[in-house]
Amino acid sequence: MPRSLSKLIRVSGSDSRRCSMDVIYCDYDHVLHGGALRYRKPPSLRPETSGQTLFQNAPILARLLEPYPDLKIVLSTSWVKELGFARARGYLPQALQQRVVGATFHKRHMRKDEFSNLTRYEQIMADVQRRRPTRWLAIDDDLQGWRPEYALHIVPMPPVLGLSSPAAAPELKRRLAKVFGGVEKFLIHPDLARNAKVQWPDVDLDK
Repeated sequence: MPRSLSKLIRVSGSDSRRCSMDVIYCDYDHVLHGGALRYRKPPSLRPETSGQTLFQNAPILARLLEPYPDLKIVLSTSWVKELGFARARGYLPQALQQRVVGATFHKRHMRKDEFSNLTRYEQIMADVQRRRPTRWLAIDDDLQGWRPEYALHIVPMPPVLGLSSPAAAPELKRRLAKVFGGVEKFLIHPDLARNAKVQWPDVDLDK
């Protein structure tokens, strides 16, 4: 275990009691949309890919999580480190915001440079060690350093399309059912399917 990772666990993880909750670690870029461009003057965020909108895939995630009302979200995105937790969470639709219980980055306990030196896998594992969720899953496009024994815990997302990729939503649905269980069959609401801003996968999610 890298020294910086051990330090983050030790500093902010003195209470090692299991939190008795199911958690999904959620990245933003290349998951809920493609990349995002940040501008200082004036401060703004814009999609990196032409034709996309920021968080266009968020309704897909919200719908896939509906059968799991107790499932919580921990933000694993770099937006928290760059923009702050409250602002980063505020970009999500309300259905996802109300699930968010924290982030892998904690400015009160971590230095930004130490956190940035960790891979996304190490950042998530440090939080797993601190938070000790009952069951957990990560949605991310960054697969650097993921160990084989944790392969079940990561749902890889393709760059740019993220959850709007034809294969991504069905794979996440299957993995949610495998890790958290007890899923009931459901359909995409017609009102959401007609939303032109959402690139729905051209697949039957109920197969």
